[in-house]
Amino acid sequence: MSLPDWWKFAIAALVLLFVVPVVWRIVKRVGMLLFLRTAVKAGLSDIGRKALAQQPDVIRLEPCAAPQWKDAPAMEAMAKPLLNKGFTDCGAFTVDKMPGVKIWILFQEHTWVAAHLYEHPKAGMWPELVTRYTNGASHSITTMPATGIRPPAWITTIRSPKAPTDTLYERLVRERSEINIEHVVRDEVARAFEAAYSRQMIAMKNEGISPEEVAAVAKKWAEKKIASA
Repeated sequence: MSLPDWWKFAIAALVLLFVVPVVWRIVKRVGMLLFLRTAVKAGLSDIGRKALAQQPDVIRLEPCAAPQWKDAPAMEAMAKPLLNKGFTDCGAFTVDKMPGVKIWILFQEHTWVAAHLYEHPKAGMWPELVTRYTNGASHSITTMPATGIRPPAWITTIRSPKAPTDTLYERLVRERSEINIEHVVRDEVARAFEAAYSRQMIAMKNEGISPEEVAAVAKKWAEKKIASA
């Protein structure tokens, strides 16, 4: 299972919290062309470590019988094409250590694809579809843009902005490996999500976030700030 993009969004937000004052001074002083080289030398490894340290090693999905979506029609628009493709409803969940994050999980029992429809208080709504493998690897597809933070090596992610969910599903099934797919059942999907999160978070904390990754996150922020100025 891919480490969910709301997690990477949370880390990216924390990176910006620590790095924004440094970034803006660098950008104003040397300009965007020299930003990355200068930022890598600015002690950003410690920023990545601090951002990771604030993320929990373990999460729990709590069933939410009557979720109050901020944009219910948009959520339904993501779910309906998948339900038409044979996905079943596994329910909506909140995340115990991530206030405001809600996930609607659907599952296709014949192709072993889990769909996670996210609502994040800052990042909005987006879908992620995932196939898991018996060796712990995963192949996913999402409309969420990359954050600049690299996932562990065993995760493969396709990014397809604005694609409808049925198209995402068809592409994932077409492009994924069929070898050693994990044959989970519907009742195990939420627990598998939790286990995958923990494994991947611990791996990320062990490996750390490089100065280049911190700089990439900050560069995205600086470019947006300049563009909106």
